[in-house]
Amino acid sequence: MNNPELAALIKEFRTTRALTQEHLAQLAEVNIRTIQRLESTGSCSRENLRAIAEAFDVDVAQLIETAKRRTEFGAVSPKDIEELTSTNIIVVLHEVNGPKDLINGLAGCDGQINDFPDVLTEYQAELIGFVLDYLKDYADIQSDIYPSEQIRMMQEVKLKLDELKHLGISTFVGQFSQQVTMPNQPDKPFNRTISVIRLLPSGAKQILIAADRTAFSFGVIPKRNLRSI
Repeated sequence: MNNPELAALIKEFRTTRALTQEHLAQLAEVNIRTIQRLESTGSCSRENLRAIAEAFDVDVAQLIETAKRRTEFGAVSPKDIEELTSTNIIVVLHEVNGPKDLINGLAGCDGQINDFPDVLTEYQAELIGFVLDYLKDYADIQSDIYPSEQIRMMQEVKLKLDELKHLGISTFVGQFSQQVTMPNQPDKPFNRTISVIRLLPSGAKQILIAADRTAFSFGVIPKRNLRSI
């Protein structure tokens, strides 16, 4: 497979997500030379292209078809990437290094999405449940409690976060905004902010390192799941 338009499309996907070539290679579990060659010439095996498409959470067949349309008709639409990702919202998540990071990540949010590993020890599950329950309680009562009580609650969360880190679980948080309308007021759209808390095994391929050495990850949120939040 050799397609210059595919090269441009992959580079657009990568740069819109602020990923380096090294980050993309890590996410797709391919050699960085594969990414460099693909972005330079559009040359890539079907197997590697499928892995890269999965890293972007798009369908490889749709990716190839978009590149084909570009080859035949030019850049047919500036919304190519938006169309390919129209069913998902991509959220940048930053690693939590303390309870304040979590609180800032949750501030002003109207809903919350939690994501954690499918396989956990009983104790890891207990710790994660404690942190998430505690944060929900804190959000409900923070305006009604004294600063001394806020500090005590945050210290308890810090102890649990430190313990999770020691057990090999890293915590990430981020936000995104979504425009919604009420059925009875379709002409009055408004924005709501949703927080995302994601827990990942330390060292997971989804954890990337930025240029300043801070850790981050991406949350892929299916839009169909937002109706119940």
